[in-house]
Amino acid sequence: MPTTIDSLPAPEILETIDFETLLDSMKDYLQSNLPEWTGRDIESDPINKVLEVFSYRETLLRQRINEAAQANLLNFATSGDLEQLAIFYGIKRQVDETDSELRARTITHIKGFSVGGTADAYKAKVLSVSSNIRDISLDSPEQGKVRITVLSKNGDGSPEQTLLDSITEKVNADDVKIITDTIEVRGAEIITVNINVLLHLYPDTPDEVLDKARNDFPILFNSARGMGWNLTKSWIVRQLHLEGVQEVEIMEPTENINVDEFQSVALGTVNIAMGERKW
Repeated sequence: MPTTIDSLPAPEILETIDFETLLDSMKDYLQSNLPEWTGRDIESDPINKVLEVFSYRETLLRQRINEAAQANLLNFATSGDLEQLAIFYGIKRQVDETDSELRARTITHIKGFSVGGTADAYKAKVLSVSSNIRDISLDSPEQGKVRITVLSKNGDGSPEQTLLDSITEKVNADDVKIITDTIEVRGAEIITVNINVLLHLYPDTPDEVLDKARNDFPILFNSARGMGWNLTKSWIVRQLHLEGVQEVEIMEPTENINVDEFQSVALGTVNIAMGERKW
């Protein structure tokens, strides 16, 4: 699920702050009002020291103004500021819900305002059921039928029946479901993939690099996976080609794992072993 509105331009209210530029501006202003000052380029001049202090304080102030502006923008707000923005739309943070998840759910909720029965309207209602939902996909295999596929955060992503029942009850409520829709709620089809990789290190690379690769890979995978997310060999190489790694040799999978929008890749066995040390 997207967590930001990436198509938006950078907000013009945020200022690019540069200490040296501010300092030069203060020197220019002082010199225009005090032409007899000749110590501009003398680092030890006491006036320069005072201007450096003022410039530093000005930098802090402008940065705080930037942060205050960001706190009012949904794309940038975090923590309590994000919660204040979300509650304006009737969205409260769920237990263990991250900033990214809360932001994505708020954006989906806003998109769902358009008309009843849109994909975003259904998504917003589904995501409000539980913070244990990792991702969802919607499709309409035939006119009048809505199919909602759910990926859980637990285990391999297969949702418990209690979660599916709760979602079914939510989306079939009179204030959610279009009267002509028939709604099916189901769990994602899980594609389990084993990972078998050899890391060839340089002769002077410490063994800790191998340990880091083993520890980090499941975390990176879990962060990236979702409905319809393809596990490619190039993605595996990018995650494991750490500093000190000469080559990432993939034994499994032998080809890219491409999935449909109702499927999700899950990790099976993960074997990241030491290969040769070579230049």
